[in-house]
Amino acid sequence: DLTARHPPGVLSEVYWGYCYAYLHGFDVTFASRFSIEQDAFTKQHNDPGGERAGGRRAQADRDDVQFWMAAHDVLRRLSSGLYDYVFWTIDKTMINDKHFDVPVWAYDLGHDITIMDQIQSARGYMVNSILLRSSKAAKEFMQGVLSYNNHLDTYVLHGRGAFLEMMLAALGSEAEARGLRGYNHTCVKHATLSYMAKYDKIYAKMLSAHSHCFFSELQRLAGAYGYRESKLIGFSKTYIWQD
Repeated sequence: DLTARHPPGVLSEVYWGYCYAYLHGFDVTFASRFSIEQDAFTKQHNDPGGERAGGRRAQADRDDVQFWMAAHDVLRRLSSGLYDYVFWTIDKTMINDKHFDVPVWAYDLGHDITIMDQIQSARGYMVNSILLRSSKAAKEFMQGVLSYNNHLDTYVLHGRGAFLEMMLAALGSEAEARGLRGYNHTCVKHATLSYMAKYDKIYAKMLSAHSHCFFSELQRLAGAYGYRESKLIGFSKTYIWQD
């Protein structure tokens, strides 16, 4: 029963996602389902003080918790041997109409991970939809992302920040293999903050600084927007989906 698990405002997006999955033969998993495992995960990351700005109960952001739960689900499916691809998306992301009849794996141009290329934004690089091939490299990448989960409260953007940090680390390894300067976690210094700071004015400043750092390093390691190159990550120039 989707209605019981999702607010009315997102039901249309949920049904849209199910329709696209059904059309192209995807198995569907809603990582936003609540479970004992997720409840325990949420409690683990509660603010010890028990209070958040405005007197609200301290609790890890729902989107952040869902990111980590979904990341575990993605890795399990990549490792299951049942799938050629895993398409990791969220309910707010929609395939543009002219691409709806095209299975997303058609945009794989020989990479283990495919993501839509993006111009620099103060909001950071969006990772709301990612296509992963069931390969050793993709699994190792996701294991790397999950290795950040003990630092949930110290990364701006939380789960998304960990994914972006892993992107730069992977691109840095490729650069070093070519005899070039790699990535030495330069952007982490712009990302370390307490969970409570997300609700303070400092958050917007740090988000902007982190975004500037990320896009600068991304361009240095992979090239300019529209011309990025990587063996592991395919930066699609096609405007496939929108947030």
